[in-house]
Amino acid sequence: MKTRQRLAFIAFAALLLTACGPQPLQENDNPENDIQWSLLLAGGSISLCSSRYRSACDDERRDEADWPTSAHTATVYRLDRKRLKRILDPAYWQEKREPQRAKLEQRLKASLKSGSSDFAHKELRELIPDELSPRERDRVIDLLEAFSEDPARDGERAREWVSAANTREHERPAIYQEFVEMASAVSGRDQPRILVFTSAARDPLSVVDYYLGAFEQSGAEARWAPTGPAVHAATRAGECDDLDQWRAGVSNAWNRAHIYPDLAAKQTEACLNPDTLTSLMDWADGVFFNGGDQSRHRATLFKDERTAGAALTRLRERFQAEALVVGGTSAGTAVQTGQDMAMIASGTPEAALRGNMVTSPPPAPDCGLHGDCPEGTDPDTLTWQQAGGLGLFSFGLLDTHYGERGRPVRSIALAAATGADLSFGVDETTALLVGQSPGGDRHFHVLGAAAAMIMDFRESTLSLNESGLAARNVLLHRLTSGNGMTIDAKGRFHIAPESSTEQASCDSPSDADLLGDQGVAKMAGKLRCSKQARLTAEHHASPQRWQIELEETEQTQWLSADRNQHVGWYGLSLSLGPESAADSKRGKEARK
Repeated sequence: MKTRQRLAFIAFAALLLTACGPQPLQENDNPENDIQWSLLLAGGSISLCSSRYRSACDDERRDEADWPTSAHTATVYRLDRKRLKRILDPAYWQEKREPQRAKLEQRLKASLKSGSSDFAHKELRELIPDELSPRERDRVIDLLEAFSEDPARDGERAREWVSAANTREHERPAIYQEFVEMASAVSGRDQPRILVFTSAARDPLSVVDYYLGAFEQSGAEARWAPTGPAVHAATRAGECDDLDQWRAGVSNAWNRAHIYPDLAAKQTEACLNPDTLTSLMDWADGVFFNGGDQSRHRATLFKDERTAGAALTRLRERFQAEALVVGGTSAGTAVQTGQDMAMIASGTPEAALRGNMVTSPPPAPDCGLHGDCPEGTDPDTLTWQQAGGLGLFSFGLLDTHYGERGRPVRSIALAAATGADLSFGVDETTALLVGQSPGGDRHFHVLGAAAAMIMDFRESTLSLNESGLAARNVLLHRLTSGNGMTIDAKGRFHIAPESSTEQASCDSPSDADLLGDQGVAKMAGKLRCSKQARLTAEHHASPQRWQIELEETEQTQWLSADRNQHVGWYGLSLSLGPESAADSKRGKEARK
């Protein structure tokens, strides 16, 4: 396989990371290994071209993709008096939200009076007032959605079709294909079996067609795990015949059995037969978790805060026995965090910088409008699950959409709060592969459009106080596509750079904001082009100002650039702190 041929980790190309600086490896310290890849952790934005969502399609072929004429291509929304009555039901609306309800009522009634009853999505957006909160908007859209019938099969639901060949960015289908190849390697099947969990979505049924199509086009036999937080809650309550009410109450997903009757029936069957998921775990060669909210994945597979359900227990057993592989994207990556290793749940980088963080369930994005934020939180608060995630990635903290959303500072803040030694962040349209060789070495390899960043806090000084977050000597490695790293059986770090040395241009160094799109990578690019050993910058977050310092170390090695010409590297040191603390004496004090 082309990818695995790239992944021979040659000892003579490695640098040993120790407190004393780089040391050469002996030939027998890290020989080429037959690596068994077990985890694929994608950072999000790996959607393929599909009949419903064409934003990922190649611009020149967007309307010529290879789906049939019967494919579900556009959702229709329908307004009638029955739907209107249900939408405006006062029992749903909070009293303080009455002005928003009244404005919605005025618009919907005016539309009915004018004779307008069917809408495309763009028209619907114009009909719904901007003042509605996200949860109110989702409910209205769900209740207006009309059943999409397959014109070739009377009474059956039209399916969403996927076109990997017409996807605009070639890195996206390559990530799915890599996971299928991993599953094939562990099972020996030419067409491996992939089980897909869509439970991170608010509406798990809405993305089933897409994921099954994506993996089938990648060469797999794919099945869906018909579950989710609502199914899990209904199973425990013994109310499987009332799943639509549970979907509304638990996930704010309304009228789903009408829109997806076939998939809703499978969920009801799984609810009545809880052993279904365990049996599917035995069937699968690979299990893939979708994006959305990682706390929903966790709620689906745990009995309580710390006790794994039967399906998760079986997944862990087969994963440890190297009988299957596991992958995920976005939330599906974050949820793989090890047990008792702090699974990040929500929060903005700004909140992390200010120290606005707490162990808590994630607040709803609109909890401020509805007054139901968990105690001690607001919509921006950095929250985490102290008991961890599914427990399959035990090396450190995990985060996604990493550079694009300025999230490195979230990792630093969470490490300061929890004492984590390492963190791993994966950019969009990028995957971090994790594997093991027979000698016990653990291997990491990056593929895709951007990079994965590894932070080492073991020699850092981190603090959180009333002034906010401060950090000294955080060691950063940004591995672009084709680059890798190894943790050997003795716990030592090695870098395995790709053969290419093509680096980013210095023609137009970009301005860098720590919390901006690829802010840290842009700072590093400016540092490399400056030919200096140290770069300083500022970040303003009124009323506070932070100073940031990035500098080379004895271990620094510049790596190839990513697709967007952002530089990769190994061994830079990052420090940051509020202005009042920025000039404090540097050192490697014991972390509090």
